[in-house]
Amino acid sequence: MEYQDLFILKNLYELSRDNKSFEKKILTLYISESYKILEDMNHALIKSDWEQLAFFAHKIKATIKLFEIKSALFLIEVIENKADKYSPSEITKAYREFESILNLVLIQFEQILQKDYKDIE
Repeated sequence: MEYQDLFILKNLYELSRDNKSFEKKILTLYISESYKILEDMNHALIKSDWEQLAFFAHKIKATIKLFEIKSALFLIEVIENKADKYSPSEITKAYREFESILNLVLIQFEQILQKDYKDIE
């Protein structure tokens, strides 16, 4: 799957105004913070703590929109809406799909950093 199918970096480029150092910093920060959030979400899921899971879903939702990770947006909304509208099994399934998509995105971001930003401070 090409990364263009997973996300769009246009908003980052517009925000950075062609400042490659800024872009690198944002991508690096996003990668590290996203792995932490996935870990926190996993812990919440294991404990069936739907409120915490929804909290972390809400926390990452803005960046899902920023990078236009369209395949993850509905899933994160399911997780965020928790037991109000969805059963625990539906939330768990949505989280597992979301986790898989986000891990693919993060791997792609790491590759982009290595390829396109390796000489940028």
